[in-house]
Amino acid sequence: MNIVRKMKLNNLGYYQFTEKESIELNIIFKFVENITENYNEIDYIYNTFLNLKEWNIYTKWHSTFYFNDKQECIFEEDHNHQTTYIKRSLFKKFHIFGYNYDQTKTLISLLLEAFYNIKHLSIANRMDVLYNLIEETYKE
Repeated sequence: MNIVRKMKLNNLGYYQFTEKESIELNIIFKFVENITENYNEIDYIYNTFLNLKEWNIYTKWHSTFYFNDKQECIFEEDHNHQTTYIKRSLFKKFHIFGYNYDQTKTLISLLLEAFYNIKHLSIANRMDVLYNLIEETYKE
């Protein structure tokens, strides 16, 4: 069941959030208002940026990549350059919710700090092609 459905059922008293869901949603609600108009945005953030698996590469790169359950790379924490790179298609999705470039960077920065304790000053986006190659390597 998706998180928006759970939120609606919870509001009606038919569902009780798990402690983990409650904590995660409360963090999201610090940055995105919990109103009906924002349900798609809340769902997107919840399903894209939470419960990711870390994969560390300490060769030429000193990076940590974060993958979802579908083995898609969501973002990269580049330890050499103190930069976090977000997959461009995911970054652009925030434009649908009315965010401009700077607002998107700020929101993503706040979310990553809250969920993963990543405090990089620089957030950028990278082409999906690069992440496709990383995903292929991860799957091997």
